[in-house]
Parts: sequence; C-alpha cells; structure tokens
Amino acid sequence: MTEIEQLKQKLVWCIRMMDMVGLVEHNGHLSARIPGTDRVLIQSRFSSRAALTEKDILTVDLGGKLLEGHDEPPSETPTHTCAYRARDDVMAVAHLHSHYAVLLGMSGVDFAPVCNDGVLFASGVPVFPHSWNIGTDERGEALARTLGKQRACLMRGHGAVVVGEAIEGLFQVAGQFEKN
Repeated sequence: MTEIEQLKQKLVWCIRMMDMVGLVEHNGHLSARIPGTDRVLIQSRFSSRAALTEKDILTVDLGGKLLEGHDEPPSETPTHTCAYRARDDVMAVAHLHSHYAVLLGMSGVDFAPVCNDGVLFASGVPVFPHSWNIGTDERGEALARTLGKQRACLMRGHGAVVVGEAIEGLFQVAGQFEKN
C-alpha cells in the first residue's frame, strides 16, 4: 500500500469515526495534506460519512481544483485549503457540525476548557463572527486569519474548525473540543 493509499484509509476511518460519535453528521468534512506536496485529500461532496470508502476521497490542489476523483469537492473546500496555505504545521483539518460546537457558537458565550484535556485549548478559541458558507477563498482566508495559531475556531452558528499535525490526532482534538 502506498503512502497516499494509507493516508486515504486513515482519513476514511477518521471521518467514519467522527460520524459515529456525532462530530460531523451529514454536513461536516475532513481533509489531510499529502506530505511534501501542495495537494490535499478531501471527501467528496455527496458521499455518505457513515459509508465512506477510499473511492470517495478526492485530491485537490491548494486552490481547491479537483485533480483526482469521480465527484466534486465539498462546497466549503476553502475552509481546508486556506488553513493549509496559512499554516505549514497543519496536516489535517475538520469542519465540525457537532452539537455543542453549534450551540456554543450561537450562544455568544466564550469557550472555556472544563476538563483536564481542555489544556489543548488553554491559549484560547477564537470565534469567526459569521455563519457564512466558506465557499470562497476570501471567506476561507478570513476564517484562517481568525483561527490564527490555535487548534480550533468556533464559527458563529456554523460549528467549528479544528486542525491537527496529523490525521491520527485530529479525531482526538475534535473529540476533546466537543467534550470541553
């Protein structure tokens, strides 16, 4: 199995696990940067998160252009590509539509870590002030600026974005974010 095939498999497993625990539901999406390239693996727009396979994983460039795959990328692909362009340390991105992230993002209340594992977010969780669909580079770049160097960013009424140094850690970061 090639490195890219392994990364696709890890991405599929992560998406399916996040779906099982309610972190992405039917609207969330995940991606992984292919190390050493300007390419990103991302699930196809119309694929089922629960029944996802490696065939549903697309390859796009950092501008969101489809390079490989049979479907179209998610409408919010700039959420991912702009985060990768802004931060070399980010190797995986998740846009969550999880229950508590959506509620907290709508409430106007600041995120405050409440569990020991919340230490990941001790430096703060900024709030993107718009509920926009992040379907353009302009919006994606604004979201990436709000995220800054943090691990997570709430989106006003639209869930959250979490980032990681690897796909393996993204599930943990997203779960701890929702728990806190």
